[in-house]
Formats: sequence, structure tokens, C-alpha cells
Amino acid sequence: MAELSNEITLNGIQQIGIGVQDANKVFNWYRHNIGFNLLVFKDEATASLMTKYTGGKAWDRKALLSLNLAGGGGLEIWQYTNRNPIPPLESVNLGDLGINILKLKSKNINSIHEKLQTLNLDLLSPISTFENQEHFFFKDPWGNLVQIVTCNTTFTEGNEDCGGVLGVTLGVSDIDRSITFYKNLLGFDTVVYDKNNTFEDLSFIDNQENNYRRTLLRRSETKIGGFGTLLGPCEIELIQKKNGSPKKIYANRY
Repeated sequence: MAELSNEITLNGIQQIGIGVQDANKVFNWYRHNIGFNLLVFKDEATASLMTKYTGGKAWDRKALLSLNLAGGGGLEIWQYTNRNPIPPLESVNLGDLGINILKLKSKNINSIHEKLQTLNLDLLSPISTFENQEHFFFKDPWGNLVQIVTCNTTFTEGNEDCGGVLGVTLGVSDIDRSITFYKNLLGFDTVVYDKNNTFEDLSFIDNQENNYRRTLLRRSETKIGGFGTLLGPCEIELIQKKNGSPKKIYANRY
């Protein structure tokens, strides 16, 4: 009888969840403007497995999972159906504990930037280069902060100007401990950069009075397993406030 391996194999980031008030509206915006045009499922049910994160109560919800055919992770657009969704009690600043920024990949970064300029978004930064990588930031109509990063890996060879989820930026309280966690548990074993500074490419975000430590992690192994080619490379950027104390974005409010 073959022995079962205890080793964990990570194929990539399957999806990032976005909590919204109108799932259909958000799905259509990302479908029309960012290329998330493959609906994997649309489901309405009681989220009985999420009670750890929803105050011990199983709420009803609608969820839509969409993928981009250029590859990368998907978006799970998640809406309560029997209660009103609650936004963060305070504005989210860089370094606050939790997901700060959604990262998407693009092989045509100039094209997607020009397209977004036509949408009159509240926030759209110019394209800039940090550590030899072109990128820019924008806020979607619901205030979610998104970074689009140059990445030439694609799942299908089409005319898409933007791909799927590449990763996230996480606000953390201790980058060294976080590096160990993501390296040992999930295989993000490559430190691309580790910088302490104030950063010009982040200067468009409000409340930039703090210095930061900023570390980008990638995995040396890519395209592992059955979904590896679809999901493609992934990365996690860690950001830690050097002055002041971060707050928890997802503090329990139930």
C-alpha cells in the first residue's frame, strides 16, 4: 500500500473574495472592464461553513466566481442576502492588518491603463516602475484598491489587456514572522525585495505619513499540479508600518 505524503502542494491562488452589496453589478463591472468574463458558478445558499468568520451565525449569501481566460486566480464576489453588508468602520490604510491591495496581472499594461482612464475612477495612479516591475494602482467603484502588475505569463493567447489574480498585498505586524509563515507553510520561498523607506509609487494613497517595510515573496516552483498552468505564478507582498500601530481591518462587529 502506497504511503500518503504529508507534503502540501500549492498550485496557486484559486480566488480572492470581495464582499459587496450587489454581486451582479460588481460581477458585470469586472467582466466588462477587467476581463473576468468566465462565470464558474453562481450559487445562493446558507454559509454554514463560514460561522467562524461571521460571528457564529450562518448567514444566507450569494456568491459568483469569475475567471479571466488570460489566466490567474479568480474573484469570488460574495453578498449577504438576509442582512445588510457592513463596510469597514474606519478607512483602510496601508499596513492595517489584512488584505490591503488586490494584485492583477497584465501583459498589456499600457492598454488597460488607457482603458481605465475612460471610466472616471476616483483614483488611478500613473504607471510607475518599482524594482524593475511596471505597475499602477486604481480603486474600483466600491473603493477596493487594486494594483495591476506587468506579467507576461498567460493561459490563453488572446487580446486580453488584463489577466486574473496574481496575488495580494497584506498588512502585517511582524514581517519577519510572516516571511517564515508563508515560506514554510505555502512555499513562498523567494524574497524578491525587502525595503525600508517611504515609497514614491505609494504616494497617491492618503495618510502617507508612515514609513514602511515592504517585502515581496514569490514561489520558486510554478505551474504545479492540474491547475498550475491556469493559475500561473503568484506573489504575496507584505507591508508593515514603521511608525504607529496598525488596526485590524476585519475586526469582529457581530
